[in-house]
This record gives sequence, C-alpha cells and structure tokens, in this order.
Amino acid sequence: SGILAGTVLDIPPLTAMAALAVSLGVTIIPIVRGKSPGICAAILLVIGGSLAAATERSIRQPAVFPPEYIGQTMNVRGVIDRYGGIKYGGTYIILRCREYSAPGESGMLNGLLPCVIYNSYVPLGEGSSVTLSGTLKRYRRPVEKGNGQLFSGHIRFTHRLVVSSSASVDIHGNRTSFIHSVRAYIIKSVDRYRFGGHAALLKTMTIGDSGALSDDTRAVFSRSGVAHILAVSGLHVALIAGALHSLLRLVPVSKRFRSMLVISAMIAYAGLCGFRPPVTRAVLMLSLIFGAEMTERRKNTENSIFVALIIILAVNPSSLFGPSLQLSFAAVWGITTFYPVLRSIIVGKRRIPRSAGMTADLVIVSGVAQAVTAPVAAAHFGTLPLYGIPANLTAVPLTFIIVNLGVVSIAAAAAGAVLAPVTSVLAFATGIALKGLVTVTGMISAIPFASVPLDVSPLLAMTVLLWLFVLSRTGTGTACKKAALYIPLVSLLVVTWYPLASREFRNHQSGSIVFFDVGQGDAALVSCMGEYRFLIDAGPRYGDYNAGKGIIVPGLKNLGITHL
Repeated sequence: SGILAGTVLDIPPLTAMAALAVSLGVTIIPIVRGKSPGICAAILLVIGGSLAAATERSIRQPAVFPPEYIGQTMNVRGVIDRYGGIKYGGTYIILRCREYSAPGESGMLNGLLPCVIYNSYVPLGEGSSVTLSGTLKRYRRPVEKGNGQLFSGHIRFTHRLVVSSSASVDIHGNRTSFIHSVRAYIIKSVDRYRFGGHAALLKTMTIGDSGALSDDTRAVFSRSGVAHILAVSGLHVALIAGALHSLLRLVPVSKRFRSMLVISAMIAYAGLCGFRPPVTRAVLMLSLIFGAEMTERRKNTENSIFVALIIILAVNPSSLFGPSLQLSFAAVWGITTFYPVLRSIIVGKRRIPRSAGMTADLVIVSGVAQAVTAPVAAAHFGTLPLYGIPANLTAVPLTFIIVNLGVVSIAAAAAGAVLAPVTSVLAFATGIALKGLVTVTGMISAIPFASVPLDVSPLLAMTVLLWLFVLSRTGTGTACKKAALYIPLVSLLVVTWYPLASREFRNHQSGSIVFFDVGQGDAALVSCMGEYRFLIDAGPRYGDYNAGKGIIVPGLKNLGITHL
C-alpha cells in the first residue's frame, strides 16, 4: 500500500521521510507498552513503503533530451544499470548516463537511457563503464518498464539510443561480479553439448538464461498454459531442494546441519539465476521454513510468503509493478490457501491409490494456480490459456526430470573434460526429456482456442485478488468454504468463455479488425460477415526475428482461423 501510494501520489522523498519520523515518534510508545503493536507496525510499513518508492523514483529518473537532438548521432558515456540480454538480433541494456557529446555541444547527463546494439552480441556486466555512439530516437508513446522483457518497473522512457554495431561500443571497464563470472562459465560449458537440440530451453529452465530462447518456443509454452515452467521460480526451487534434501538424508548428518546445507545450496542457486523475484521469493520462503525447523518453531507458510515479499520490495520497490513478482506471489498464496480446502472436499478421508492421490494433487494445484493468476496474466498479457490443467499434468513431471537431470548435467559439464563421458550420457537423457516436453506443449498449443484474448484492467485484476483474499478469511463452515472456492471458479469460466461465444455471434452479424503487434510494420486481419478474412501485410522479418512465424500464425490459431 505504501509503495502504491508513493508512486501514484508522487510523494516527495523528504515528505515521506518526515512522515516516517513522525510515525516512529507516535507509535514507539504504544509498541513499548504492548498496545496495538500490529496496527503500529502496519502504519510504519505503509509509510516506509512510500519512502522507498519515493527514494527509488528520485534516483532512477529517465534521461530526457531536447527535441533538436532527435535523429542526431551522439556519444553517451555511462554505467550499465541493467543488462537485458539478446532480443531480435541485438543486445539490450539500460545505461545510467554520466555525460554526452553531440555535434557542437557536450556536457553532463543524469538519468537512465534504454539502448539497443543491433547485429551483435556484446557480453557486458551490470556496473560496466561504457561509451556508446549511436542515433537518438524518440518513442512514439512513452514506454513504461513493464511492457517488455527488459522493462520491468514503473519508469516512463521517452528516448532511446540505437547503436548500429558493436564497433560503436567502447568498454572502459567491464566489471563482472563473481556470480556473473560463474554464470558465464556455466553457460559456456553447457553450449558444448546439444541436449537434443534444446540447450537454450535447458538454460532457461535451470539457470534463467533465456537470451537464446526463440520467440516461437515462448509462444508455444504461453498458449499451452505452461509458460511458468520457463521462469525459474518456486516450482524449480522446490524440485531441486526436495531432491537434495532426499539425498542428504542418506548421509549420517544431523537434521539441523542438513537444513543448513539445503539453505546454503539454494542461496547459491538463486545467485546463479540472478536473484530474480520468483526464485528469490522461493529461496526466502524455503529459508524461513527450514529455519523454523532448525529452531524447532512452528512453521507458518503464509507468514513466510509475506516476509519474503517485504524483503524483496525493500530491496527493489518497483518490482511490485512487474508481472514476475505478481504472478509468483499470487500463485504461491493461492496454492497454500485453497489447496488444503479443495483437497479435503475432493479427496477427503477416502483411501485412494498413491498414483491417484498424486494426480489429484497436481490437478488441484494447477487449477488453483491458474485461477488465481488468471486476472494478473490477463491484465499484463491480454490472453488466458484454457488447457493449462491437462498440459501441466504432463509438463510438471517432465520438468521434475529435466530440472534435476539438467542441474546434474550442468555440474558435470562445468567440471570439464574429466567428466566428459558422464556429461554426454546425462545430456542425451536430458535431451530426450526436453524433446518430450516440447512435443507435448506443441500438440496442446496447436488445438484451436488454446488461449483466448481477455481485456482486463489492472483495477479489476486487483479487485478479484482482494475478493479472493477476503473470501479466504471467511468462516470455517463448509458452506462458506464452498462458496469461497466455487464462486471464483464459476466467475473464471464466465469471464473466459463469454467473450469467445459472443465474438462468434458478433462475427456473423458484422465485421471486425484485429491488429497484431509486430513492432515496425502493419499486420491487420479484416473479417467480414464471419466467413471472409483478409490479412494485410505480415510484419517484418530480419535475422532470427520472423513476425509471421512467431506472432501472426500463433495469433490466427488462437482465434480459430485455419485459412484466409
């Protein structure tokens, strides 16, 4: 609430700091006397969130240039604030500017500037000092961090620097941390093996390196409802931690020492994944749960979720507005809240075979996660997959095999030539599992109406999530719990299928136009009377980027269109 207020109301940092100081003075006496400590803590957290958001906004402002600089070639010197990886044949970064030089003028420059270096791969570490020579461009509309793979916050950019090639990049000091060095070495080691032709998918699922993953693969996983597998998150951490914990139980060590080893290993794994919000949240929760076990304290899963959320937001307040954090926390909270109730309703105390119980657990977890994250996914991406539950029944077991085999394969590959024969065998086995996953997701994504478009506002998404939270706090009666579970499910079905049915009805009465977002260029689908369809242009194609194959064809399949 404090971060939202500090961002929306544009509260100055000094005002937020003064409010925090006053609140500390007012609430310290009730806290010491033991009166209303929860309310006092909530007030301090809200004001502290406002201060964090205001401070970050004052530090991370976008760089702004006069209109006469647009289209000119200029040199910009600065430090890399964020490295966005490879996309559409270019390297994407955000530069924290220090100074600039244009024809006839130069001076100091403060602010963040998105930059793209085309036709090249430039390995740069965050914190590196560089000078870029390129052409200054202006966005037609301000771009907020959150509208793309690189931008994931709440900064509105109006300018960007376009660099033609790596020859225009002068690196003064490529500062790379120890974790970045280890990560780069692991990626280089993995690239020596084919993994059935799916090495890029393996790196995405195990260490979060998705730079080489094709847009076609992303689209297939998204349409089939298993896109969460591509983001290293709680699922991956749980699979690795569970396997490691089971192996350590075979070793004669104490329970406390075993928990410490698991926590240390998972923190190191989070570092190799770049401390992204989903994996950081999972590792923090895991550390809290294992820490409670070590200290023999009662475990509170929901409390662990929100403690992890507060820690992440304290470090990076703007991550609150990104889909990664929202989807991750919504899914975990929904599963921990509604899974026990649903399982007691569906399975109850009946004795069923272990395989049937595992299948029921997987169906319940997949259904709850999809239902809770549906409003967030629709608000950010505008689509909703319909076959996520059957897809996860196959994808999750395959992910268990891929992640654990993949981690062992990566460790063996990093060992070098000593374990080369073992690595080859592991890479072959992992490649078979990857091939199976790609085949299953491809079959499901090819089904008509695998995903449907939804236009959900952020306010509506927030309202639905708050509604679910309130319903989860209702009484313990069976009727209340059933209402809390069935009402959101029915609402989800109505919201999902009504636009589909109404669109089919409207198409027979009038025409429609669908514009595909292909970047630079046109791609308009014109439908008349429900039976005549025309596609005007199909977007650009350059390098590995093919708008027709990666955007147009999947979009037509989602609309159930098989011919034009």
